Amino acid sequence: MPVISSIQNLPQLPEQMLNLGFDCGIVERADRIAFLDFHDPKQALQAGAYARGVAFSGSCELRWFQRASGFHLVYIDDHDEPLPGSTNPTKLEKLQASRHYLWGKGVGSSRILREDRIPRLFRLGGLAEGEMDDYERQPFEYPEWAPVPGDLQRLALRIQWYQLEIASPAISLDSPELRMEKRPTRLFRCVGFTTEDGNE
Repeated sequence: MPVISSIQNLPQLPEQMLNLGFDCGIVERADRIAFLDFHDPKQALQAGAYARGVAFSGSCELRWFQRASGFHLVYIDDHDEPLPGSTNPTKLEKLQASRHYLWGKGVGSSRILREDRIPRLFRLGGLAEGEMDDYERQPFEYPEWAPVPGDLQRLALRIQWYQLEIASPAISLDSPELRMEKRPTRLFRCVGFTTEDGNE
């Protein structure tokens, strides 16, 4: 059964937390958003330099963000494995899956993706050092092993949805007393890459 767990107020993102079998990471800081390929140990280690991010695979996901009090980690695992060192694992109800489309449409059968609305080039791995797009910006790079979308089709992230019962304060019209009431809350995790036509 899926489980969610967390740890708060860590002085840094522990390196061992990034070695839980993840495939990919999406990280961000003030000057950059990037995909990291966790199949490459060097890229996996870079994740600790980012104040916010998510690392994921087909069965688990780790999200982290840095607060004034330290790093806050949230982990979802489909095989009932809580985050090492956490003390509050909670069961989740697994719901449906969906897709979230990413920037860039396929250009023929190449590994280049183009987005006319931004405008920007995106690439499926293989970025040459110092290479720039038509607008003198470095192309945004998806992992090299991500599936190649067809002509004019998009790359997508597979998303798994869950439901969690959370106790929330409630007041009824019949009684002014505050009471706790369980309410369903939906959350999701990243699973992997797919394409608009379902190619994985």
